Amino acid sequence: MNEIIVTAQKREQSLMDVGQTLSVLSGDALEKQRIQGGEDLAIAVPSLTFARSDYNVPVFSLRGIGFNSSALGAYPAVSFYLDEAPLAFPITASNQTFDLQRIEVLKGPQGTLFGQNSTGGAINLIANKPTDSFEAGVSATYGRFNLFEFTGHVSGPLSDTVRARFAGQAHVMDPWQKSYTRPWDRNGREEYFAGRGILEWEPDDTFKATLTVAGWKDKSEPQALALAGTKYAYTQYLTTPLGAPVLDQPLIPTNPRYADWGGPVGPSDNDFIMQSTPTRLFADRDQIQGSLRLEFSPTDNLLLTSLSSYVRFRQEMGASRSGSAIQNEDQTRMDGRIDSFSQELRLENTGNNALHWVVGVNYENSKIAEDQLQSYANNTSAINSGIFQNGIKKHDSIENIAAFANLEAEIIPRLTAKGGIRYTKSTIKNRACGTDAGDGNIANVFNYLGDLFNGNLNPDGSRINPDLFPYIQPGDCFTHNYALIPGEQFRDTLKEDNVSWRVGLDYRATDELLLYGNVSKGYKTGSFPTGSPASYVGLQPVTQESVLAYEIGLKSELLDRRLTINAAGFIYDYRDKQVQGSINDAVWGALPQLRNIPKSKVKGAEIEINAAPVRGLSLSASATYLDSEITRIDPNEYTAVGPLDMNGQKLPLTPKWSYMLGGEYTFDAGRISPFIGANWRWVGKTDATLGGSITEIPALPAGGPQNRFLPGYDAPFTIGSYGLLSGRAGINGPDDRWSLYVWCDNCTNKYYWLNVTVAQDNISRGVGRPATYGVTATFDF
Repeated sequence: MNEIIVTAQKREQSLMDVGQTLSVLSGDALEKQRIQGGEDLAIAVPSLTFARSDYNVPVFSLRGIGFNSSALGAYPAVSFYLDEAPLAFPITASNQTFDLQRIEVLKGPQGTLFGQNSTGGAINLIANKPTDSFEAGVSATYGRFNLFEFTGHVSGPLSDTVRARFAGQAHVMDPWQKSYTRPWDRNGREEYFAGRGILEWEPDDTFKATLTVAGWKDKSEPQALALAGTKYAYTQYLTTPLGAPVLDQPLIPTNPRYADWGGPVGPSDNDFIMQSTPTRLFADRDQIQGSLRLEFSPTDNLLLTSLSSYVRFRQEMGASRSGSAIQNEDQTRMDGRIDSFSQELRLENTGNNALHWVVGVNYENSKIAEDQLQSYANNTSAINSGIFQNGIKKHDSIENIAAFANLEAEIIPRLTAKGGIRYTKSTIKNRACGTDAGDGNIANVFNYLGDLFNGNLNPDGSRINPDLFPYIQPGDCFTHNYALIPGEQFRDTLKEDNVSWRVGLDYRATDELLLYGNVSKGYKTGSFPTGSPASYVGLQPVTQESVLAYEIGLKSELLDRRLTINAAGFIYDYRDKQVQGSINDAVWGALPQLRNIPKSKVKGAEIEINAAPVRGLSLSASATYLDSEITRIDPNEYTAVGPLDMNGQKLPLTPKWSYMLGGEYTFDAGRISPFIGANWRWVGKTDATLGGSITEIPALPAGGPQNRFLPGYDAPFTIGSYGLLSGRAGINGPDDRWSLYVWCDNCTNKYYWLNVTVAQDNISRGVGRPATYGVTATFDF
């Protein structure tokens, strides 16, 4: 196996010289394993898991550490970068995995060099760079669901000092989901186009400028959910004309293609039905990003680097949380925008392997806005309250300022000490409120509640003090302030600072064996939720979380690099871990909300083995063990079904065991090289929500409608274990100039789900894709 060069510590090093856990996927592996998005990446990287939030925002977890939030502007626990330029929010990392040299996955807190919001880890996408000579390549794919995909690049010199590379990808696919109640209806069409251009100017040995401009347009339809169970809120309405459709919705069988969406459903002369916005699954997202990297060497031993980047994201979308053909709880409008600028300036020494230092400063300014419309005509809580739709408006203005330093020094031969520190000051200014949908319905309800809660009603219903507050009008904010007065926009500023640090030792026991140990402290900044609770209480932010991490590990290259073994053990001690939980809203009942868990812990170990025992054969295996525990939480913490003592329970999305097996064999057949390969990923059962494995749906009164569940659905708020097989077989031409191969993902058509969504009456699953297969041809000029 060839030596792997990485930039995990913001400089080029051999993978064997980096004393931390790091997984690397080469460009060849990305292409052959068809790593197209988050779900594919999670299948290929040990200890990485993927899910989607209720509203199709990607959620990545490393070693069980992630952050499940539907807000566009919520920082992740696993951060993404493109050539070190931050993709600060999860959605901005979409459609990036084409024309890459490699992907580096750094595990554990990365706060000193990569900043806060990487308590779980950091994923750096390394793009292919311009070449000194002309080259070009194309790739074409046809697959199931009428998939057409075309990828191409062209690269080479424009002059003696300027090089350029341009790459693009087009992807279209017919819908893969079927409506269970309407056999003719389909969802899940994919359509996106992405491009990237890189321009390098290197006038001499002391200066280099790299300009990257990329963008994409994505009209892929958001995934529909599959109804797997119910938790009826107000059963008395299930026998009414408006509530009957809630009771009539069928549970969806365990077929990966079945799901449902739609609504509203009910009497055509009902006000709820006539005024509610119809559910339509659609998306129109686009993004432009640019970065400018300037590298200047004022002396032979110093390097000054400036990295400026900007991301502009826009979204129009409609999504459904119902998992059924009714409007139990849908987002019929999800408009949003992100504008994010960052600047890093750092100075480091070069050419001294025994002593390396870097100091720098970092600045980020981001603005995020969301404008949503929630529609829920077929919802027993809505029928009870007389409210069937509402808007959500939210705006975040974020500023982060940081300074950092890192030092690596060989204190005696083969023993290197490491230390790093970063100070970060963060300010988030938030404006938010739930709004009347423009029909005046919710305005009337909350005007009445404002008077009622403040004792401002006469026995005849008239107002005692008409000047207590002005009645809100159609389209206005309705959220009650702390005095239970409606109409005022929620405004708050979250100011936080922290000091991340890391110390460690690397011991090169032999040329083939590296032993290392690290202790680090990392932080993830707080954030404000996106929602429409009845009062300001539901709009409070979560505060920053911190993790104290201990890790020991080894890396080895044995038998002339025919065998590599990497292993690590770790303990993460969390304070104020941020999770998606619930609150008991005075009007709507259980609502999702961001929560802080006072204390929690994750202990684990992982091992990764790669072998090339004979010419042409490569084998890989990995296993990850996680033991997570909530060690302190309010015993009355609210869940989707009420208060529950979750002390001693697991953190969500932390499967106890997961493992991977892979292999590829290339035959020696003269000028051509046939090959065959396969990968298997197994992930154990895990909680989808706080306390998921012990949360039970309360029994309903005898003699009336009862909650329903799929057969064997004994734990509604968990994600079952699953194993996925992918495979490929084909031919490489002379000098790998061309290739032709067939492939399949989820080859056995396994039914599995990646998240559980709780609406007011429905419990639904986000089901993984069915078997997909196709043929790909590539040619390099």
